[in-house]
Amino acid sequence: MKNQKFVSLGIFLVLCLAMVPMLSATTTINVPVSNGNYSTTLNVNVTTDLADTLNVTCYYNASGGSATTLLTAITNTSVSQTEFTGSKTISSLTDAATYNISCTANDGSAPETASNTGITFDSTDPVVSLFVDLGGDNQAYGNLIEYSCTTADAIDSSPTETFLVTHPTGDSPSTTSLTLQSTKLQFLDTNFAGDFVFTCTSEDYTGNSASSSSTVKVGEAGRLISVDNGSSSGLGNVPFWIIIVVLILIVYFATRKK
Repeated sequence: MKNQKFVSLGIFLVLCLAMVPMLSATTTINVPVSNGNYSTTLNVNVTTDLADTLNVTCYYNASGGSATTLLTAITNTSVSQTEFTGSKTISSLTDAATYNISCTANDGSAPETASNTGITFDSTDPVVSLFVDLGGDNQAYGNLIEYSCTTADAIDSSPTETFLVTHPTGDSPSTTSLTLQSTKLQFLDTNFAGDFVFTCTSEDYTGNSASSSSTVKVGEAGRLISVDNGSSSGLGNVPFWIIIVVLILIVYFATRKK
């Protein structure tokens, strides 16, 4: 009788131990994380302790309710697989909308589901507004070039911004970093001939980026002659001495006829 009690107790303990993995099995969405922001391609990573998982199926919802639209289905590639990874192109999904995502690990009998919330997508590049000006017509080299640049992003309120001026090959550094501001600033280092390329770049925290460039030319005679993001007309690019000579000739011939 006593032995039967021990046998019964042993069987009970074995059954309890057998049930422990079932009770402790968990499924976790490692990526995307709750309140995360993602761009272009969403990589999905799910881990599960569920034995003999056949596949993991993930759904999303953009209205704040339960996730019901298929995001991706990941089939197991080995027996007793515990980690499932997949990807989904999200550039067609609405930027700045808030998404809920759920992933279900299926073993054919007792599926397990995990959910993450507050996920946003951003597949749109920032907007870059660059202004580069001669600061007036007929300026000799060494005078100022006015510039400014502003950037904006629909989701990232403080994208990483860079403003560079690449100099012509010569004595100056190949690239100079300048302060990025919305108000007009002055660039003075134009004491040699060649192309000055102004470039403004913005990158948000999901990796979307955009840039804008403009080139100012300084002629061999030392005169600023063009800028590619503006337009010049009339006599703005004609050297001043040529204009004087032409005017003198016109006056001379007009007077001579009289």
